[in-house]
Amino acid sequence: MRSYKVYVCEKCKRESIVYEDIELCEAKHIGFHTLEDFRTYKALDNAASRATALRCNSSNEFTQKAEDEAYQKYFSFLDEHGISYNLLV
Repeated sequence: MRSYKVYVCEKCKRESIVYEDIELCEAKHIGFHTLEDFRTYKALDNAASRATALRCNSSNEFTQKAEDEAYQKYFSFLDEHGISYNLLV
């Protein structure tokens, strides 16, 4: 017996057994044209989320500064690529 893992785009429900195909499909729905940009966006999004969680657990001047810097990088990247944050929510 064989089994296959099938990946599905969350926006248009396109299916593929190749992860990169669906990753690129989701990237294009947001407005990115390359996997490199999309992966950078995901990394910055995760870094901002982790910084927020850290600040919530231990709020001090260092964690607040780290959170501010993480979100600054995240929003700068979105602005640089002409993507509205409101479209992502």
